[in-house]
Amino acid sequence: MSNVIGLTARPGLEPCWLCHARVDVRVMFCSRCGALQPPRAATHYERLGVAAGVDVDRENLDTRYEALRRILAAERFTAKGLGERSLAARHREALDEAYQVLKDPLSRGRYWLSLNPADTARAEGPQPAANDVPVTIQDLPLQAELAEAMTAQELDLLAQRAIGTFEDGLMTLLDRLRRQEWQAATEILARLDQMEAIMAQIRQKRVFVTEGPGASQEAPPLKD
Repeated sequence: MSNVIGLTARPGLEPCWLCHARVDVRVMFCSRCGALQPPRAATHYERLGVAAGVDVDRENLDTRYEALRRILAAERFTAKGLGERSLAARHREALDEAYQVLKDPLSRGRYWLSLNPADTARAEGPQPAANDVPVTIQDLPLQAELAEAMTAQELDLLAQRAIGTFEDGLMTLLDRLRRQEWQAATEILARLDQMEAIMAQIRQKRVFVTEGPGASQEAPPLKD
């Protein structure tokens, strides 16, 4: 693994906190004294050294993460001072956050949308209207059915439908993001958030139905 971690968008020099030599902000260790440098401002893509986009090469992402994690492993800094041990912990925290976001399609899509505000797409042409979004995501009839479902079997069938609807919506979200249809992507993301809330309610009610009244004083309330 190279000392350079891919922060090519932010070139520059900063003084090493230990020896004060000028250090390229794209490197993790000072070339003069070898001290670990503080985590720099970077996108999750830059921090892991992977190409920015809606889609990522999962094998490459895993490889980069595991290699950087080995470099920053706590046992490699046990003989170092408190300063470097603290910096290594901060690096690991930032690295873990970046990996958790990028490895999951939904969180990656949400993050990619946050990096591309909707108003930047105005020059790309008209955005699709809300009725262009698939009906499976636009309509959420599961909420009413959840209120009526009273058996474990009914809830399991409802959960299967909810998961299918969610997966269809996720694929639609990623497609809209690839097309840079930011407004449609924002609307779909809001509906996916609703679906996640409904799936959580299904799981809660499933536990209540399975374990009986002794599991809690009353069934969990259904949100609007």
